Amino acid sequence: MRRGTVWFALVVIAATSEAVAQDRWPFNVFKQQEEASKAYKRPPARPPPRRRQGPTREPILAAPRGQPASWYWRITKASWTQTDEKAFEGFVARIGESGCRNVHACLTSATSNPMFHTSNPPGMTFYADCADLPYMLRAYFAWKNGLPFSYSSAVLPIGATRDIRYTRLGNRVIARHQVVGPVVDARRAIRRMVDTISSAHYRYPPRQTDRMLPDHYPVAITPKSIRPGTLVYDPNGHVAVVYKVGADGRIHYIDTHPDNSLTRGVYGRSFVRSSPGMGAGFKRWRPQRLVGAKRDEDGYLAGGEIVLAPDRDIPDWSDEQVYGNAGGGERTWRRAEFVIDGQSVDYYEFVRKRLAGVGFRYDPLNETREMVRTLCGDAKYRVDAVNVAVK
Repeated sequence: MRRGTVWFALVVIAATSEAVAQDRWPFNVFKQQEEASKAYKRPPARPPPRRRQGPTREPILAAPRGQPASWYWRITKASWTQTDEKAFEGFVARIGESGCRNVHACLTSATSNPMFHTSNPPGMTFYADCADLPYMLRAYFAWKNGLPFSYSSAVLPIGATRDIRYTRLGNRVIARHQVVGPVVDARRAIRRMVDTISSAHYRYPPRQTDRMLPDHYPVAITPKSIRPGTLVYDPNGHVAVVYKVGADGRIHYIDTHPDNSLTRGVYGRSFVRSSPGMGAGFKRWRPQRLVGAKRDEDGYLAGGEIVLAPDRDIPDWSDEQVYGNAGGGERTWRRAEFVIDGQSVDYYEFVRKRLAGVGFRYDPLNETREMVRTLCGDAKYRVDAVNVAVK
């Protein structure tokens, strides 16, 4: 009887895994967690514009003299270099490995954010639900490293829909917002961004030809592309950020929830494949470049416009997640074939084996051990969520 009860509990936990769509997360009625979420109230959504607009900009402050304040966002580099990208990966990986349990704690703790926590403005709180998390991490890192940042600020559905987060054919970008110098208030810029982003900003077809490009692009399933900072989008409405890929090919991610809690999980079948327009799968940040800016007398970049790299200029752009790596087309995504070592395999097995080290073989005991560890972790997150709700 006891064994049956334990097995039933594990099945229930698995059925409500962390990858369940954020927008229908069962604990979204919980009180906001700790001071960050208590201080944050998301404003009501505003209807998007009905046609494309020129890029908007964060309000620019007069260039101050003397010691810069901790909330200044000043641009020193025109683009992200490989060194910046590598440092961003380390930033995300450290948060993932640290064990921090909510967004505010992750960005203000010496353990999870040793490089930048002391430079946070006094009293600033950090909040992000699942759709916000990739943007929060990217914008925060850009701010702390003098990098330009731009994001899609409005999208429209391709075709008719009742909810732009769940469009069948996907969305298109019709407006962008840019953070350019000489001086921007990071506190307001990040709050504005969090108020803007939803899971609709990840739902795009893989091939992009519009003048306004989405913030992310689909990647090939390789160790060079699936690494810390890569995000994974579930078209049921959930988004997570990769923080580690193990030698056994397991993809470990962090995700967040409306109570500002941050949880960890392992990629699997709960992140579904979908038709091309829904944009499911792994994505990375599209390269951005600030053009037309001028350096002021203090060496900071002022003005200019941020330009995104088109698909053709991105070496690891790939639509193999949709169409497979053995041929396919727009109408045959359901029959996409995934081949590894000359053998056709299931998509999730393909991902695992592509990312695993040379000579990897499944170990049944280790697989069971990891599955139980994941389920136990899920159970602990549920306990924490209930404790927050009843306080």
